[in-house]
Amino acid sequence: MSSLLNIANPKKTSWQVNFARDLPPYLDSVISDWLQQSPEILTSLTDMYSSPLNIVWPHTVAHNLKAMAAVTASFGIKSKFY
Repeated sequence: MSSLLNIANPKKTSWQVNFARDLPPYLDSVISDWLQQSPEILTSLTDMYSSPLNIVWPHTVAHNLKAMAAVTASFGIKSKFY
């Protein structure tokens, strides 16, 4: 199938990968407080569900959606997030 795509689009495309250097993790204050005050809960959840854990923090969802929309808009990309 890739040969069909190459025929349909003969334009050559090149890609460049830029790795982030020393990018510190962002940790919301509510999450940080929870981790510091209740580390045993995280250990218990890891024991129960294994790792990696996917913990959803509803209070951060709206902020993240706004940030993603701002990035796509800055590139002129129309987007919707559900």
